[in-house]
Amino acid sequence: MPLTMTELALVFITVVGGVGLQIWLSTRKQWWLGLLLPLVSFAYSLYMVSRASFFPELNTFFKLGLYFQQNMLTIGLLVIYGICQWRIYKKTQPIFQLTYHQIKNPSLLFITKDFFCFLKRHLKEILKNDCT
Repeated sequence: MPLTMTELALVFITVVGGVGLQIWLSTRKQWWLGLLLPLVSFAYSLYMVSRASFFPELNTFFKLGLYFQQNMLTIGLLVIYGICQWRIYKKTQPIFQLTYHQIKNPSLLFITKDFFCFLKRHLKEILKNDCT
């Protein structure tokens, strides 16, 4: 039975809303909030596999496939959580960090990748301020 446009729109809104909620929860100050939806999804998958174990005609491979299929949502939610947490982590880091060798020998600072990344990010601002 094919889906009607109303049902398809409802599924689309639910998926977009769920992804948006996961992104919003993952970017909160409390890190554990982003793990709520993956935890609920994982608990639901365990529940579904335990219900399937009551049917002896289902073989082990089918139950294992059901478990992996149910955990696809959990994996997707954890990927969203990881990306959001990584972006938060990168924003809190300084622009570039000095290593022990750069502190010991300051001339190495100008030939490192960190310095070139710093220049690439801020070169437009530096040139704009010098020319005006």
